[in-house]
Amino acid sequence: MIFVTGPLYAGKETYIRRALGWDEAQFRARAVRDVQELVPCDDLAALADRLAARELVIATELGGGVVPVDADGDPGLLRPAAAIKGGVAVRVWLIRHGVTALGEAGKYQGRLDDGLSERGRAQLKSAAWTPSRVWVSPARRARETAAILFPKAEQIIVPNLREMDFGAFEGRSWREMENDTAYRAWVDGGCAGRCPGGEDRASFTARVNLALREILDAAEKAGEDAVIVAHGGTQMAALASRGEPGRDYWRWQTACGRGWLLERRGDTLRVVEEIAFTL
Repeated sequence: MIFVTGPLYAGKETYIRRALGWDEAQFRARAVRDVQELVPCDDLAALADRLAARELVIATELGGGVVPVDADGDPGLLRPAAAIKGGVAVRVWLIRHGVTALGEAGKYQGRLDDGLSERGRAQLKSAAWTPSRVWVSPARRARETAAILFPKAEQIIVPNLREMDFGAFEGRSWREMENDTAYRAWVDGGCAGRCPGGEDRASFTARVNLALREILDAAEKAGEDAVIVAHGGTQMAALASRGEPGRDYWRWQTACGRGWLLERRGDTLRVVEEIAFTL
């Protein structure tokens, strides 16, 4: 019998199917996809018989471990389970802050330092786990969100995680500016140009990616997850060019109090799942 073990999402099934050349039908007939499929079982002899009837058993372990895959998920190289090109993979929790009064009113916030609204605080719930530290935007709404989600974590303020600077548009809604020629020109340009007195999308994206690279390198060096609480714009800027699978800039923004669990793979961030910290 072949026994393969490793953490969740570590590529165990991919490795063994490639190594043995099995298709889905062969895998189903000859392997146990996860040993948990066979439990609970009070009769150990019966469990042994059921295991012996298969050629291969996969078990998901809690914690670390090694899986014999190379940087592309191919068999033949023992390295840490999360290993990827360029170093050890880092899990990234990219979270948008909770609801604010300006957000509820549909107004651009940008650098305006609006805290969470009463509803925003009530909607958030503490995470079921506590990281040692959380990287946060300097905006009060992000820091307050991080304090609710991870009350015992150290907050590391990262200026380049702040929201895009919308300049003259901040504190105003699109309805208030629908006849503003500068605003109309910006919107007609796909909201990519420079806001009067503010930033353009390219500059914003560049600084966010600079911050993200520094955070991920620090997390990788420390062997920990990178937990980030910032803004919807931060999510879009970080993932429009690096997110996998690829999607349009606007589709990367989540609702307030939600975010993405990602896995760093070289220069890309692969989506594991969308996450929520709201009631």
